[in-house]
Amino acid sequence: MLLYSFHIYSWPVSLLKEITKSIRNFIWSGNITQSKICMVAWRVMCKPKAEGGFTIKDPRLVNTDALLQLCWKMGTSDEQWAHIC
Repeated sequence: MLLYSFHIYSWPVSLLKEITKSIRNFIWSGNITQSKICMVAWRVMCKPKAEGGFTIKDPRLVNTDALLQLCWKMGTSDEQWAHIC
């Protein structure tokens, strides 16, 4: 459901930061409200496994990428929905 709304709405940065914080807390402590010391930087965690990361997607980038994908589809599509938008 979250990913679907990323394709339609530009989420506020403050909310995306809160989601990122919850993801980090869950990974390190198992609870989204409990914070622990992170042993690995967030940018490293977002790298692919082949590069030593955890392949976690940053919510801010996912939101931006999904909206750009929608814009590209609207601009290049010959379907009726694209012409209406």
